Amino acid sequence: MELVLCSPRSPPPDTVIVIDIRRRDYSVSRLEAGWVELLKEEACPACGAVGLFGLHARYRKYHYRERIGILRVRCWGCRRTHALMPSFSLAGTSIGTKEAEAYLVGRWRGESRAGAGKLFEGRGMGSRYLKQLERMLERGLARAKAIFPRAADERLEAHAWIEAVCGPTSRPIVSLNGYALEHGVNAILCCRVSILLFCRARRPDSPSRNPSSAGSDPPSVDSG
Repeated sequence: MELVLCSPRSPPPDTVIVIDIRRRDYSVSRLEAGWVELLKEEACPACGAVGLFGLHARYRKYHYRERIGILRVRCWGCRRTHALMPSFSLAGTSIGTKEAEAYLVGRWRGESRAGAGKLFEGRGMGSRYLKQLERMLERGLARAKAIFPRAADERLEAHAWIEAVCGPTSRPIVSLNGYALEHGVNAILCCRVSILLFCRARRPDSPSRNPSSAGSDPPSVDSG
């Protein structure tokens, strides 16, 4: 189980620490028993402090029709709370990260909503939800272009703008949210909370744990 700092989530002003793990390997009880070891060398994504996390709470979220447990930790340096989100579940939604990104890439390649949405068949995601997902992306991109006006030509369309900023990627949500966090901003894409500008970015001497560095694709995630 590898820890990567990535995107953020639900009740404000929390952020998300994404745990790179497959669905079949995820257990909130095992995470509760091992979070201290997992986070002992990780910096708080909001203030950069290391070793100041404390267990804060537990809640449940939907992953499609299933409810999964999520742990929250608090940084005693800045007192912000962070959800330990498994990478297969997209923060702020009930769908899988892998499927959401595949759907968006399909739409950018010219597929119809029904065609790109076939991967959600049998998961209870209708056309209304798919429209909502696209609107979330549009709002996030508008925010990203406003916050990072010099990152790329704002006239570029969605996928082209993200790749101009993050490099070639088949995982636009992970890539742009990772870029935002590396630059001191809370998650931008598919995030239902207001954008949170952190008081400081990650320490400059801290090695990046972001799997979406420019010019490379993050490792694929099994969302099964």
